[in-house]
Amino acid sequence: MAKKTSFSKPNQQFILSDLTAWNFIIFLTLAFMLIVAVVISLKNLRSTDYRTRAAAKCPAVTTTCPEGKAVCFTGGDNCPVCVCSTQ
Repeated sequence: MAKKTSFSKPNQQFILSDLTAWNFIIFLTLAFMLIVAVVISLKNLRSTDYRTRAAAKCPAVTTTCPEGKAVCFTGGDNCPVCVCSTQ
């Protein structure tokens, strides 16, 4: 008759420490994936101008002059500037 081999139950403390190690590895993996996602999304940010679109709009320009001709040009902030010329 063959002798039965008995497998001992794993120690409860060993299982607990093994699961703790795996939890730490999973945490590190997820943290690394999050960092990669943030870096990629920041890399795709095309503009460093954080002004809102409402603040960056140009004021309304009127080109009607009572006498003379309106001379328009682009100002320093890329907004049109019109000046009345008397000539």
